[in-house]
Amino acid sequence: MVWKFWSGKIKCPITDDDREWLEGCLLWYEQELGRDFILHRRTFTRTTGFS
Repeated sequence: MVWKFWSGKIKCPITDDDREWLEGCLLWYEQELGRDFILHRRTFTRTTGFS
């Protein structure tokens, strides 16, 4: 038996304006700091090690 928990279309949780603003910010960070700096940063997630 296969359970299907989500049958609706997946929708982005932010508006197009917010997405464009965020993408613009990320492009600015890349220009200011460089792609290598951004790609090699440690990402913190909500786990027992970082909570």
